[in-house]
Amino acid sequence: MRSFSTTRVNCLKILRKNGKNDARNSDAIFCAHLLLLPISLALISCAGMSPYFSDPKGSVAPNVVVTKLNGESQAIQYPDDKETVFLFWDLVCARSSNLLPEIADLLGNKKVRQRFRLVVVNLDGTDSLSEVKNRLKDLNFPPDAILTMSGNKYQDNAYQAFSGKSIPYIVVVGKSGSSVTLATSRLDKLEEYIGE
Repeated sequence: MRSFSTTRVNCLKILRKNGKNDARNSDAIFCAHLLLLPISLALISCAGMSPYFSDPKGSVAPNVVVTKLNGESQAIQYPDDKETVFLFWDLVCARSSNLLPEIADLLGNKKVRQRFRLVVVNLDGTDSLSEVKNRLKDLNFPPDAILTMSGNKYQDNAYQAFSGKSIPYIVVVGKSGSSVTLATSRLDKLEEYIGE
């Protein structure tokens, strides 16, 4: 079985040999599509158009375990006195990375902080740990915020448990984990929900 990189190299050879504009050659067309597929999937995911999974809104919050930036595992407990906001993000998606300071400011507000706890889940994988830490270090997250790292959105148990649809992905869980009250990729929906 060929690896993706071997197939990609062979496709590049076919495209060079046959020319970019040879629409009659099915191998060249197939290869062009194969080379663009990873880029297309990344854009679809970042744009929030992933078609799988149902809307978790209204369902009881799942039990999830996250890995904090220091490598420790932590089971998420849903406090009785606060709602929990999950933010799933990655470095590749500028939209989600740029959302971080806004979320930090919104949930760092003292009045809002009394009502909500934040769990920030990065989906880049441990290979990007130093970049993730650099991105997060100067942000004004609430003191009780839980900053976590994951393998990727296809392996992350929290993202999957909340029926992750896009990046960024924001989920709000009611007090005591009673139910998922909001699932969105839009900050304005969170602001509206919070009432700020």
